[in-house]
Amino acid sequence: VGGDIMVVPLSAKTGQGLDDLQNILHLQAETMDLRARVQCEAEAVVVEARVEKGQGPVAVCIVTRGELKAARSVVVGSEWGRIK
Repeated sequence: VGGDIMVVPLSAKTGQGLDDLQNILHLQAETMDLRARVQCEAEAVVVEARVEKGQGPVAVCIVTRGELKAARSVVVGSEWGRIK
């Protein structure tokens, strides 16, 4: 039937569909040739956060503005960390 809007079944409670959402967003960004403005502070939305053994805290984010670079500090709510 077509259209410009993609639909991804997703559950924040069970985590179902998060990988599909990441893949669809990546594909859409490539298709639309979206590029972030890198001359400003980064802003992002955290989609998923967890603690992994051997890695520590891990967050899956959608960057809405700017660019995230390794070794930079990030703040999420009252928590902070560095990008690896």
